[in-house]
Amino acid sequence: MYSRDVYKYLASCYYYSVSCNYRRFDCTALECPEWLDPVSVPKDCVLTYDLNKCCSVGKLCEPKDVPTCEVDGQVYKEGQKFYPKGSCSVCVCKERYSEKDQAAYCRPLQCGTEMNHRRDLEGHCAPVYKDKTELCCPHFWTCHSQDDVVNPAEIPSKINGTCIFGRKFLKVGEYIEKTVEKYGQRHNIHCECKVPHLFLNCIIKSSEHSGSPI
Repeated sequence: MYSRDVYKYLASCYYYSVSCNYRRFDCTALECPEWLDPVSVPKDCVLTYDLNKCCSVGKLCEPKDVPTCEVDGQVYKEGQKFYPKGSCSVCVCKERYSEKDQAAYCRPLQCGTEMNHRRDLEGHCAPVYKDKTELCCPHFWTCHSQDDVVNPAEIPSKINGTCIFGRKFLKVGEYIEKTVEKYGQRHNIHCECKVPHLFLNCIIKSSEHSGSPI
């Protein structure tokens, strides 16, 4: 669970009861300064973090003789944040860090899906992941468009049920391949109905620079 400090940075939420059958939360998410202006961090500096806070708590410039952590072939300096492969955790490098005792240095990564992607959920959009091995928090979400073409399952499934994508219903095994521009890149994605009654499962197959900042 997040501490109160983390929630303070995430959002301020308000509950609305519009009618007997319609209730909702409206949340205002706050951005960390380093997200808005990453260029402001000097080249020889690294941002430092506290495990219970979202935003950086300081900078370490020209760091020398500070404790380091080696994780997945990368070396991090004390206070740096990292995400171990094969886990759904965020960690902060501290002296005597041990992969066998991550509880003191890591916490579960909270995607904030219900808060940050309410419209995507209501619109029956689909989460998009970077690859098959990183199924933690989605890289982004994609929504149905009129150009989407549903392809038949390559291997017919005996599982009954469908996945909903926008206003389309796909049987297990059916899939959509589409191109989406996001974060300055053009992504070719594969979206497939794998588990009925859930979202489509979307994986990025390839990406290339598009020049678009969106």
